[in-house]
Amino acid sequence: KTYETQQRKILYTDVSNTQALHNLTSLYTQQDRIPEAKNTALNIINNAQTKRESLDGAFNSGTISKDAYEYKKTELDKQEYFGNIGLGNANLKEKDYVEAKKSYSEALRNQPNSLPILNNLAFLENKEGNNEQALVYADKALQRALMLGINPGSYYKNKAIILQQQGKESEAQEQYEYGDYWEKTGKVSKTLGKDIEHIVWEGEKMFVDLVTTPV
Repeated sequence: KTYETQQRKILYTDVSNTQALHNLTSLYTQQDRIPEAKNTALNIINNAQTKRESLDGAFNSGTISKDAYEYKKTELDKQEYFGNIGLGNANLKEKDYVEAKKSYSEALRNQPNSLPILNNLAFLENKEGNNEQALVYADKALQRALMLGINPGSYYKNKAIILQQQGKESEAQEQYEYGDYWEKTGKVSKTLGKDIEHIVWEGEKMFVDLVTTPV
């Protein structure tokens, strides 16, 4: 309650504060307060879209420069990214996989290299039986983890699960072995840390991230 109260105090003085709204969305999702989580996430998205309309009007009328327009547009892209992440997480927690996929796809449009979003989309595509697209996302997530210096063990194993479902046993086994190696050695420069919560869904081996900060 104290944390929630803190975020609400921020919103009392700044009703559209994206970080506070996103923090509340994450909190509500973790507490299974899904309707509240969805409404708060939609608030972020709607705020960004309203500001975008105003920004476009100002630019088209010549009120602001192109540089100022691009800067503010980037900030609004970030806001929509956070909103769609929150909405995707809430839908995922509710096991509404179709809507979760829509929200994550929107988030990916704003942040094409987001590791958790790539990973979650791999999970969702695999859930729908779209193994080829799942493999594309899983491989991108793995490469992103390696580039960031994040322990790639789970990402190797996620890729292995998809390959195994495609009947590619030898390739899958190789990925499993890489995953075991990285999980045992832990030789990386950093981990995802407390900002990402790993959850195993319905006993499945693939893990899913509830995203609170972009990676």
